[in-house]
Amino acid sequence: MLIRGVVQSAGGALLEGAVVSIVTAPVDVPDIAAVTGDDGTFAVAAPAPGRYRLGVRADGYAARELEFEITGDLDVQTTLIPDGSQPP
Repeated sequence: MLIRGVVQSAGGALLEGAVVSIVTAPVDVPDIAAVTGDDGTFAVAAPAPGRYRLGVRADGYAARELEFEITGDLDVQTTLIPDGSQPP
């Protein structure tokens, strides 16, 4: 199973160099992370179906966590806000 996605800023800019990592998984996993490319995209492998929490962070932006129930490949999009900003 694959978790694919796009990370962007609140203004809609695609974020290159954001780190997306698996924080929790339904099974023990080694550190699994990906860095977004110049188009803001990433892909990480999900070793088993179940509930996952992904951490997303980028320099200058507030870190964020996303939680998903995964039963197959998953496409996600997330938005990061600048450090010190309040979410809308």
